[in-house]
Amino acid sequence: MRAAEKEVELMEKLAIEEAEKEGRTLSPDEIKLPMFKESQAKKRAEQQKKFLEDRALLEKNVADIDEQIMEIQKALRGLEGNKTIDTFFKAKANTDIPDNMVGELANIIARMRSQGMVAITDEFLSKFPGKGSKKSISQKIEAIGVKEKRAEEGDTAPCWYVRADNDHLLTKATKAHMEDARKARLAAASEKNNKKRKADDEASEGRADGAIGPEGDFVEFPEYNGEEEPHENKKAFTLFCKATRREVKNSLSPSARKNKDRVNSILKDRWYALNDEEKQVWKGWEVWDAKRYEYQAGIYEKRGQKKSKSSSPDKGTASKSSHGHDNGPSIPKKSIPKKPRKDSVGEGSTLSIPKKRKP
Repeated sequence: MRAAEKEVELMEKLAIEEAEKEGRTLSPDEIKLPMFKESQAKKRAEQQKKFLEDRALLEKNVADIDEQIMEIQKALRGLEGNKTIDTFFKAKANTDIPDNMVGELANIIARMRSQGMVAITDEFLSKFPGKGSKKSISQKIEAIGVKEKRAEEGDTAPCWYVRADNDHLLTKATKAHMEDARKARLAAASEKNNKKRKADDEASEGRADGAIGPEGDFVEFPEYNGEEEPHENKKAFTLFCKATRREVKNSLSPSARKNKDRVNSILKDRWYALNDEEKQVWKGWEVWDAKRYEYQAGIYEKRGQKKSKSSSPDKGTASKSSHGHDNGPSIPKKSIPKKPRKDSVGEGSTLSIPKKRKP
């Protein structure tokens, strides 16, 4: 209600001001407020007028800018010649990858099969600057290539392949490189299967002090006596950071090493720079570490059960004093809580990825 009253007061004030502009004086009885439709039509007219004024101003600014651009082009032509400036503006306007460069892109895709689209695009632009925009190159990659996992090729993660109908774009050198890489992958896969088979045999023999690592071989767990609670298992990213942190710090100046935000930022960038196959290795260590924790937690629980049994009092003497009277249940002593373990990415934790055993 008060809002409506304020609006009426405002409308009366506006009516008085308009009358004063015309040289008239209105008394309160002479004030005639406009109807709702009339006020809305007036507002629309004012908005339309302002819009047209703004539009005229923008058109004038655009015209001024176009004139300035033409003057700059004219000056550049006078300084560097028509050929240079015309070529510059033509190159800027053309963002599509030329047809004669598609073959070069196909060979880069075949050689960088395990990399992402961004890395392939950057590699193409570094070799052939100005030969298309990133968007057009990415679209062309999807048109002539496909990313998939082919087990028969020895892939452990999805990789880029040039489509069969574009295979003619590959050079002999690229095809030879692809064949050598394929043989190497199949040999590595065969060796990994042999290691896994051997590790399965060791596991079937009753060995519980280890588990199969990411490369398929049997990796022993670190020695553990069950005195202290085992370290929690870590995620793949945390294991990567723990293994890489020292190397990152050594690459920085002494003052920069103390900047945790910078160190963590570099670690994060390195993690995102890994391809799918490299990340799969650390995910394998994540699985191994989960089995390590399960194994050590079992030892810790068994040791705790043994301690509770050995510390329990004998029957008939637990609740009696030296005089033989029953004093009831004893009040347990207040235990001092242990400090929490450090399970962060930092160097406080002692858990580390075990080194490979020499054959």
